[in-house]
Amino acid sequence: MTRRALPEGIEEDSRNPRSLRRGVWGRRVFITVLFVLVVLALANVFGQAMTTSSASSSQATIRIEAPSALRGGLLYQVVFTVTARTALSNPVLQLSNGWFSGLTLNAEVPQPSGQFSRLGGPAFTLGAMRPGQQQTVRMYFQVNPTTVAWRRSVDAELYDGQTLLVTVHRTMTVYP
Repeated sequence: MTRRALPEGIEEDSRNPRSLRRGVWGRRVFITVLFVLVVLALANVFGQAMTTSSASSSQATIRIEAPSALRGGLLYQVVFTVTARTALSNPVLQLSNGWFSGLTLNAEVPQPSGQFSRLGGPAFTLGAMRPGQQQTVRMYFQVNPTTVAWRRSVDAELYDGQTLLVTVHRTMTVYP
């Protein structure tokens, strides 16, 4: 197949500008990066898959279901389940500040019988519990869009009055 000559007055650069030929690799790299980000998001690298952490002692067990990776603007739920193994007269769920820094608490279901600040973080009273009894508290949060806190500690402790019964250590990653 022979290539036809261009009509008089039309140059090859008019039909196929060098600027388009030069930028083709930049566009390909940009599209590839976008494609990789979409694939990673579909693989749930950037948030919201629920993970479970738990800890127990001879007196009680705490189980936490929450995402370990979040992104700005995301609405999500955290489920705290406390199971008494012995009678607890004044169980208190103490959360670290990492649960609230750069996040907005939208609701708690059911409402804990009392809320207060203790040991530099929020605490929730659960009411007396019999052995084998469970209390479940669901908290609904939203990541503030301007939060860029990356990795943080989000711990939960269960007290009976002033006595520490059990601690759950978790980390959470917040992507911009």
